[in-house]
Amino acid sequence: VINITPLMSTQIVLVSAQNDECNIPLTDQILILVYPPTTVPLIAIQGNTLTAEGGAWATYQWLLNGTPIQDANSSSFTATQSGVYQVIVNDANGCPAQSSSLNLTVSGTDALPASVLKCTVSPNPGSGIFNLKLDFNSQQSIEWNVSDSSERQVLRSKQQGQQINVPIDLSHLPQGNYFLTIRLASGEQFRRQLIKTN
Repeated sequence: VINITPLMSTQIVLVSAQNDECNIPLTDQILILVYPPTTVPLIAIQGNTLTAEGGAWATYQWLLNGTPIQDANSSSFTATQSGVYQVIVNDANGCPAQSSSLNLTVSGTDALPASVLKCTVSPNPGSGIFNLKLDFNSQQSIEWNVSDSSERQVLRSKQQGQQINVPIDLSHLPQGNYFLTIRLASGEQFRRQLIKTN
């Protein structure tokens, strides 16, 4: 066994013999590539939006309490759940780096965008079906999703109108805290916390 720790990319030639009397070289070549360490990302905070800064990486994976968050694979992530956040990045060579932990407290409710006149969710707490009512100052296209306390998306839908009234059925899900995120066509978004009881 030969242990080699090269400090730079190099090509190594391995030579061996069959026995002491007949010294026949059996040559093979191994190319070892050594890449510089990946820059460790820093997490910047603006409101509840987290951004990995300090470099440009090929891939991102955000974690909540040590668990990967579903579909959280971009340089920024908007948190809807309080907890400990980290981000794992990989550079173009596939070398990983992980940020320090960030303990974030998130409110269950955001201020409404100017185009939203009214938003109600009832009953809340509720045991199954929550009724979402939205009033806008003009025709709007929206996309909404519901995630659980581990940031796993459990429901998703799209609606259009100036007044939207839609049931959100959580009757098949266990009791606990869920988070409704409503995103407008303008890119603005806001959240509501849903409390599911038995």
